[in-house]
Amino acid sequence: MSTTPNSDKICEFFALDVLYRIPIYQRRYVWDTDNWETLWKDIKENSNKNSKGYPQSHFTGAIVTREIEEIGGENLTVYEVIDGQQRLTTFQIIFSALRFLCNQMEEDIYDIAGELKGYLVLEPSHGGDHKLRLTEYDQGAFKAVVLNNLHVPSVIGRHKIYKAYKYFLNEITDYVDSDYTKLHNLYTSITNNFHVVQIEAGVDDESQRIFETLNATGRRLSEFDYLRNNLFLRVGTDPIADTERTRLYQEYWTEFETHYNEWSDDKLESFLSDFLLAKYHSNNREGLRTFDLYRQYSETLDPSRGQNLEYEIRQLGNYGEVYRRMNDASEPIGIRMQFYKDLDISDVCPFILYVISELRPDTNNIDRFFSILESYIVQSMLVDGAPYYKKIQSFFDRIKARGHTFLQVEHFQKSLVWPSREQLEEALRNAGTKNAKLIRYVLYRIECLKRAKEPNVDMPVENPSFDSLQSLEHVMPESWQVHWPLDSTEGETPEDLYFIGLYTKLYKKRNPNWRDTPSREGLAKRNERYLHAHKLALERIKTIQSIGNLTPLSVALNRNFAHDLFSDKRTFFLNHPAGANSVLTREIFHQNQNWDAQQIRDREADLLRSFFQIWPIVEI
Repeated sequence: MSTTPNSDKICEFFALDVLYRIPIYQRRYVWDTDNWETLWKDIKENSNKNSKGYPQSHFTGAIVTREIEEIGGENLTVYEVIDGQQRLTTFQIIFSALRFLCNQMEEDIYDIAGELKGYLVLEPSHGGDHKLRLTEYDQGAFKAVVLNNLHVPSVIGRHKIYKAYKYFLNEITDYVDSDYTKLHNLYTSITNNFHVVQIEAGVDDESQRIFETLNATGRRLSEFDYLRNNLFLRVGTDPIADTERTRLYQEYWTEFETHYNEWSDDKLESFLSDFLLAKYHSNNREGLRTFDLYRQYSETLDPSRGQNLEYEIRQLGNYGEVYRRMNDASEPIGIRMQFYKDLDISDVCPFILYVISELRPDTNNIDRFFSILESYIVQSMLVDGAPYYKKIQSFFDRIKARGHTFLQVEHFQKSLVWPSREQLEEALRNAGTKNAKLIRYVLYRIECLKRAKEPNVDMPVENPSFDSLQSLEHVMPESWQVHWPLDSTEGETPEDLYFIGLYTKLYKKRNPNWRDTPSREGLAKRNERYLHAHKLALERIKTIQSIGNLTPLSVALNRNFAHDLFSDKRTFFLNHPAGANSVLTREIFHQNQNWDAQQIRDREADLLRSFFQIWPIVEI
């Protein structure tokens, strides 16, 4: 790899009748206002010093190029730009803005516009095309800029290249203020004082060595940028390789171009991470860049089994298409993925990505697969917390090791250890002690089911968003002993019900669970009304955390009514029906005159039926 010993003025870089071509696989023009403002500040400061007779060189960065042979361009020198396209494109935009302003002046004494045309456009003998040829996505906007078109279609007007043109055109217009002398000074400052170093890679240089020169300055490359450049540089350097690179890009990589606006940098990073988790098992990921991890994965591929460079690019394109659909709420797969977003579950996404990308289930099997997976996760989280992933990972590892090429839904279902109905019922009877977000989601899904089955004129049929059901309300407050007193005849506080005369010392000593069942000796000393209160207290203790006592409510209402008596809550919701933003809450206050252990049990039974309708028990 050779480097010119001296830096070139930016004007000298474009003075030669040479075509600079941005490879098809390079990222689009991504500079934005922050980058433009930084460059313009440097240009303006340099121009001010230049006007005072103190010209100062400004190093702009390195440009990495490689001379290539272009089919049909035998008489034209063509350089492929490996790094520096953002800077080169921006300077061409600035030249275009300067040229437009020169043409607006009454007289262009120094023919600045003519010189600028020479920096922008090839000689007629070479076709008169632009000296910088961008990728297909950027070329339309760039052409409009070079032609100084101020009236463009909206799709061009929204493009970053055209926005950059308008930015610099406005800034330069304000700066020169129709003063030709100031315009000429600005022009000479940019063309003579701003320098770049051109690093020219020979055709025999290794692709990886070229790749390692990327990202010297400017907007930092993402891990996915590194990967994309690495893949397409590995295709080769000769004209045949260039044709092959174009084929691979157009055949497999269009997913990331056609749907460019759906692929943010963060989303590309997440995709690459999930792709590697799906495809490559490594015990040593700690501290590794995602791109370095991909290189490790690439080294495990066996070309003799068809796992060549085309296989790599094809796999990324196919997986990318599935990943985009998984994140698109208008797609059936995206709708099913909403469950994982609502509960912040990300660890199974690589598994789902692998199953849909590799095992190619049909529509019915995809739906069954999602239903089984969701049921298993909800039921496991309720009973065991969240160790569900171990069993899923075990199945995942087996199908990868055995090289399955289609999904056996029944085999997947049988490979999991499912909780029993009794375990799930017990978990829901203690829902208040479980993960609050999970229980809120369970109630959210039951709410959606009820809205679909029992349309109500006062309640929208369409499902609410999960986030709209903000918090969980204990209808009977957890501190019921203080706020919902029991009816005893001797003036004792609710806490006293557990102690006063009901338990002898010997009984407590012999019975570890003495609070649950009072001794006969103690009971004999109390009247019937008191005994009823004691029995009800025990029932309240058993039902207070039941799902039957929980309902979704806004944070504000939950805070205001948390400890109120049921009669007060009921009066409010009957008078303000909009306050109950769910069918579940409305049912409680419309269907019950009072609220205690029996009502909680009745509602618990109803919610359990709905739960098992949504997430049925699996008998293996």
